[in-house]
Amino acid sequence: MVQETNRSTRLLLLAPPYTYESFEGYILRLTHENNYDSSVWIYQLIKQVGKNKYTTKQSSLNEKINSLSMIGLKHEEIQILNWGLEYDNVVSTFYRQSFKCKICPLCLNENGYYSELWNYLFVTSCPKHKCLLVVNCQKCDRYLTWSRGHLFKCGCGFDIRKSKIINSNEANNEFSSLVSTKLYNNAIFTNEVNPLYNINNENIFRLINFFAMRVFRNGKSIRKLPLTKMENEEIDRIVSDVFNIFTDWPNNYFLFLDSIENDVKKGVVRKFGSFYRNILENYNDFPFLLDAFKYYLILNKSKYISVNYLKLINQDKSLRTDLTGTQAAEFLGMKVTTIKKLLKNGVLKGIEKRISSKHNMSLIDIDSIMVLKEKLKSWYSVNKTKEILNLSETLLYDFLELLEFIEVPQKNGAVRRYFNPDSVNGLLKQIDSMIIYSQNEKLLSLDYSVKLLNSITKSYSYLDIIKDILNKNLIPRGKESSIVGIRSYLLKEYEVLNFGHRELKRQNKDTYSVKETATLINFKSSDMWSLFNRGFIKKVDNSKSARIHKEEIERFNKTYIDLKNIKKQYDFPFEPTLNNLQKRGIQPVMGPKYDGGRKYLFLKESIEGLAKVK
Repeated sequence: MVQETNRSTRLLLLAPPYTYESFEGYILRLTHENNYDSSVWIYQLIKQVGKNKYTTKQSSLNEKINSLSMIGLKHEEIQILNWGLEYDNVVSTFYRQSFKCKICPLCLNENGYYSELWNYLFVTSCPKHKCLLVVNCQKCDRYLTWSRGHLFKCGCGFDIRKSKIINSNEANNEFSSLVSTKLYNNAIFTNEVNPLYNINNENIFRLINFFAMRVFRNGKSIRKLPLTKMENEEIDRIVSDVFNIFTDWPNNYFLFLDSIENDVKKGVVRKFGSFYRNILENYNDFPFLLDAFKYYLILNKSKYISVNYLKLINQDKSLRTDLTGTQAAEFLGMKVTTIKKLLKNGVLKGIEKRISSKHNMSLIDIDSIMVLKEKLKSWYSVNKTKEILNLSETLLYDFLELLEFIEVPQKNGAVRRYFNPDSVNGLLKQIDSMIIYSQNEKLLSLDYSVKLLNSITKSYSYLDIIKDILNKNLIPRGKESSIVGIRSYLLKEYEVLNFGHRELKRQNKDTYSVKETATLINFKSSDMWSLFNRGFIKKVDNSKSARIHKEEIERFNKTYIDLKNIKKQYDFPFEPTLNNLQKRGIQPVMGPKYDGGRKYLFLKESIEGLAKVK
């Protein structure tokens, strides 16, 4: 070994540095080539030793490199290590991991020097060989240090070029390739699906560090990553997770935002806290972060509606998609309460959410506000619609199901309706298209046709006849030129009569007259009205005379039974008189002494609990 007393300010062997060789790696190579047992002496020689002789001075990389002139390195040789300064491509000391020595065993074996890329804090894999960088000696398990004396061996004697190779994951391979390309070629790319491609390495590391502080604590913010205590594998995992946030931008970013929100608290600031403040203040030189964050809030505005949400979104008019309830009311000349009612009934689109114990906030979609304003301007009023359709206000309300309209609450509590002109005029055009003109036939007006049908089948309205025209059950045969609107259409008399009888027959299918029903349920015809009046049997209101549906008769027979049929159909251990049944808790649901009915009627289920069917 060369004794310390014989050392001078000049090294015996002073090999020039390689391009892209790291400063620490170059010192270690000089130590190895001069056969020193430690690189500490060289650090002392260039005055780059800290308080402890085994630690390096906290100088910038530029200062360290320029200090090599003390050992006789020429200016042009120093510039080889200073190559990054020419392109402003130097990464700050904070992002250089000089406290650990990382290597790619394959690259070290092939090239014989330590790459500057390996010194970067968040680079954990080799982009060429797609393997994890080695930090520990695989024999003694100690960290590889820069203070050792051999370029290829650990202090224990193990040749680190023979270290076991572990493949790295796809995300880290892409990340290290990106950093390597920018480092060696000073390249800035344009990539729409990953904004990291569009910035330099220093800024890439700034963002990786910022997001890593969230990923490391599963979404919770910390002030600093404990890098000196973290294994390379853990850093590798975190970098992989963070890099994936920027891939498929901004979708994975949105997933990240989902993961860091605090569901217990409300509002933008309370949910995103320091992350929100950081991208707004400390990382505002990365506009894509804030722009995507705003877009995320807009997509999820029902969750994050708050005063701060409005302040943030309103900073950029191009992002403004909503107005508050108050702004919408001022724009439309309405009350805020009216806006809320329109929001509730779907005329306006938006959301309303309680933001405090005393206050609600409404956000109204601007497009829906503009649509409503146009409707209020161009849609028909009630009076205009009545005039075009030639209907009274009462009849117009019957026709609402055939028309498109909106209802706008007024200050006095009333409701004003506006009708879509296309639906009003379209109804008349549709009926016009169905007219088949007829000559020399007796034609009836729509008014008379309704009266004629009402004489055949009960409760037939203007709406019913228009529906039957639209359903092609009736054919309009012409129009009265002196009349406008719905009432102008003419129908054939015999077609109306035939339709009325067909309709009555259809309505009366599977129905029975009162007399027929009385026979089926063993009642007198004169007693039937007591059943109708008390709701035990429901009539079908489709004709002038009462009729009862078959299903209604079957339901009645399954549910009720009179006293006479109780004796016929059941066996009792006692005489089933009214008094005996009442003593045992069986009360009639109808009868002379019960409610004045003509006949005693009981629930079958109450009888079946005491008797057996014969």
